[in-house]
Amino acid sequence: MGSGARIVEGDLGEEALAEMIARQEHFVKCWGTSDSFAVDVFAPSMAADADFRAWHVRYERLSANADSLRDLFAQMIDMDVRDLLPDVGAPVLSIARTDDGASSIEFSREAAELVPDGRFVELEGADHFAYLGDVDAWMDEVERLVTGSVSERDVEQPPTGVSVETLGRFAVVADGREIPVSEWGSRRARTLLKHLVVARGRPVTRDELFDILWADESDTRKLGARLSVLLSGLRKILGGGVVADRQTIALDLGQVSCDIDRFLKTSDDVLAVARYTGEFLPENRYDEWSGALRDEARTHFVRAAQRQWAHAHESGQAGGAVDIARRLVEVDPYNERFHRFLVTSLTELGDRAGAESARIVWVSQMEELGIEADITDVAINPGIADIAGI
Repeated sequence: MGSGARIVEGDLGEEALAEMIARQEHFVKCWGTSDSFAVDVFAPSMAADADFRAWHVRYERLSANADSLRDLFAQMIDMDVRDLLPDVGAPVLSIARTDDGASSIEFSREAAELVPDGRFVELEGADHFAYLGDVDAWMDEVERLVTGSVSERDVEQPPTGVSVETLGRFAVVADGREIPVSEWGSRRARTLLKHLVVARGRPVTRDELFDILWADESDTRKLGARLSVLLSGLRKILGGGVVADRQTIALDLGQVSCDIDRFLKTSDDVLAVARYTGEFLPENRYDEWSGALRDEARTHFVRAAQRQWAHAHESGQAGGAVDIARRLVEVDPYNERFHRFLVTSLTELGDRAGAESARIVWVSQMEELGIEADITDVAINPGIADIAGI
């Protein structure tokens, strides 16, 4: 992806060359730090994804040091194999994305033209990394190069019958059958899968998994063998579903369905509320690594539920409003607004005993926080204005 017979123009001139070297040195100094802009250059579609940026900075530190980068940049300036390409006797495929800021599309086209049996394919996009963007499109071209044709496939086909449930509980269900704990082989295999789920399809470095699974051990050769055993067992559980290379491991969301992923992508409020069957990985609620995704899932539910409650309240669906308010109070029992929703809805439903009971709980919960509950005119002023626009 984005390759060529050369990297830079042959005759830059002293001033342009000095500017290039200065830019390269700035890149090297920022590499692997919070100031790194490698993602902005090589993966602009992910530039706004904080998790991806954090992962990539770690990847940078593990993959190359400053000296190796300087050596690579120095070699790039002199790289030019155009004279050799006419002698290439094998078919060559050159693929480039139109707005790739890390390499020249003209150099890719030039290389393909110089090879007797060369072919150039231009794809839309700005990512230099091949594993981002229109992966299926360039893989089709590779398949055409290797086999002579592209096989038909239903890209809309759902994943295999393997799903991972994380909301309210942790379980793997394959073809309608929940995998019992006895078939996992070890607790670490379950922990490994949980971390891959948290990454949501992004690669996790093996070194990071070593730290997570064997925090007190440092012999990477032994740990690598142990991790391979866990991976083998996990693949049996999932029927595949894991993509691994020498440095990283990732969950293949094209083969394995995750409820947390489906839930966070749900924009319909009614469906989102229905899909939130409990907090994310409740058995790991005190583990720091699961906290960010748990908070994101809870926030997604709360926003959808508040909008749904407002709709039910305004349209006179008191029974539905009560159900939603009860769920909001269950998720956040110390949120006074949610108690107000519940008491208001029960009052409008005509359930005076239920409203009084909910009011007592509300006051008690606020007292635990040292707050005096504001229960005046609850039914008249339910707080609709507070959630407008959520």
